[in-house]
Amino acid sequence: MKNIMLPVLAACLLFLSCKDEKKADKQDKSLQEEIQTSNPPESMDLCFLSTGKAIQLEDRVLRDSTILTLHIDQKKVRGIFNWLPAEKDRRSGTLDGTIKNNVISGKYTFSQEGMTETQDIRIEITDKEAKIMTNPGKEGSFVLTAEKTDCPL
Repeated sequence: MKNIMLPVLAACLLFLSCKDEKKADKQDKSLQEEIQTSNPPESMDLCFLSTGKAIQLEDRVLRDSTILTLHIDQKKVRGIFNWLPAEKDRRSGTLDGTIKNNVISGKYTFSQEGMTETQDIRIEITDKEAKIMTNPGKEGSFVLTAEKTDCPL
């Protein structure tokens, strides 16, 4: 009887271990499929800042500044873009647009010298910076670059 029990016990253990391996393989495949089909984050915030060279005056130092904050919700983008030259003609406004392949296209509504205006805006985003083009391809267009930075809490 002992001679029969040992082979039966070994066969049962072998069968159970193979079954557990198949179950583990199914779990691994399921996890891989989930990773491959998972969506990117639904929303994120990005911030960019640039300060120009210091301009020394008698009693103070001035710098040009470019500030860009973006809230991306899937393909929609909203944000604030402020271009603040050291002395005058500052532009402060908001933007609404869409993003595709790290390029934002939209409308920029801003105030400058008491007037409100809306222009096209295009922003190319990389891991390090944002290249901001207002009114691209039209009269009065300009290009600014701002470095990526941490967003304030």
